[in-house]
Amino acid sequence: MNKMETNTQKELASEINVAAADGNPQAVEHWHAGGDTGSNLRDLVLGISDGLVTVIAFVAGTTALLQGTNLVLKAGVAEMFAGAVSMGLGAYLGSKSQREVYAKEKAREYYEVEHMPDAERQEVRDIYAAKGFEGADLEMIVTRITSDKDRWVNMMMSEELGYGDESNESPVRTGMIVGVSYMIGALVPLSSYIVHRILSIADTADSLSTTFIISVALTLAVLFAFGTFKSRFTHQPWWRSGLEMMIAGGVGALVVYAVGQLVSGLVS
Repeated sequence: MNKMETNTQKELASEINVAAADGNPQAVEHWHAGGDTGSNLRDLVLGISDGLVTVIAFVAGTTALLQGTNLVLKAGVAEMFAGAVSMGLGAYLGSKSQREVYAKEKAREYYEVEHMPDAERQEVRDIYAAKGFEGADLEMIVTRITSDKDRWVNMMMSEELGYGDESNESPVRTGMIVGVSYMIGALVPLSSYIVHRILSIADTADSLSTTFIISVALTLAVLFAFGTFKSRFTHQPWWRSGLEMMIAGGVGALVVYAVGQLVSGLVS
C-alpha cells in the first residue's frame, strides 16, 4: 500500500467515524460515491474540467494569433459549441457501446449457467476458494449463490468479468451531462471576453492583455475550486485535488499560448 492510499484511508476513517457518531447508517453510506451519484459525478467532472482546460488553452492560442477580443470571442464560442457536441456525442456513444457489451456478456453468462451449470458452479467455488473460504463455509456460499440464477449471473459478471451494473447507465443522460457541463466550464474562460464585448471596450494591446489575464486568473481559480469540490467524493486532500486541476489548466494554457506566439511569428 503506497503513501497516498494510506493517507486516503486515514482521512476516510476519520470522516466515517464522525458520520457514524450520529448513529445514522445513512450518514455512513453518504461517503460512498457509487451508483448514479458516482457516474453522474464522473460525467460532471469530465465535462466541466474539459470545458475549462480545453477552452482556456484555445483562448490562449487564439489570443496570441488573432490579436482581437471580438475575434477570440467568436472563435471561442464556436469552439464551445463544437466541443460540447463532440464531447456529448462521444460520451453517448461510449456509454451505449459499454452498455451493449455488458448486455452481450450477461446473455453469455446466462447461457453458460443454463447449459454448463457444473462448470459454472466450479468457477464460483474457485472464486471464493481464492478469497480464503473452504470446507462447509465454501460449499454453503456456492449453494446460496447458485440457487438463484439472477444472483448467480450477477456474481459472475462482477467477480469473474469485473463489471459493475453498467445496464443502469443511460447513454442519453451521460451525453447530456457531459455536453452541458462542458459548456458551463467553457463559459468561464470566455466570460472576460463577453464582458469586454458588452462594455464595448476598445481593442488595444493593453485591453487584450488585461482581458486574457483576467480569463486565465478566473479559470485557474475555478479549476482550483472545482478540484476542492471533487475532493469531497474522491477523498483526496482538498488542496492537492485543487492544485492538480489548476496546474493542469495552467500548463495547458501556457503551452498553447507559446505555440500560438510561435505560429504567429512564423506566418506574420
